Amino acid sequence: MAGNDKTGSILAFLIGLGIGAAAAALFAPKSGDELRDEIGDAIDDGIHELRRHGRKLSRHSRKLIDAVQDTAENVAQQAKDVADQVKKARA
Repeated sequence: MAGNDKTGSILAFLIGLGIGAAAAALFAPKSGDELRDEIGDAIDDGIHELRRHGRKLSRHSRKLIDAVQDTAENVAQQAKDVADQVKKARA
């Protein structure tokens, strides 16, 4: 759950950053070419940040999946061991 809150916060920050950059660019007294260049740069920066956070999230997710798989394998082995003990006790 904490990961979802963190991801949501990052996404909200990036969206706010994009909106703020666009608003600042629109209200600044610049030529059309300069404005388009700034908007393009802001979009490129936003895309770069999203990709960076996506890679980070992917690495974190992979680690979490690996940990869950290891735990599931351990629990399955423990359950098998208990079942074997019960069978031996009944025999």
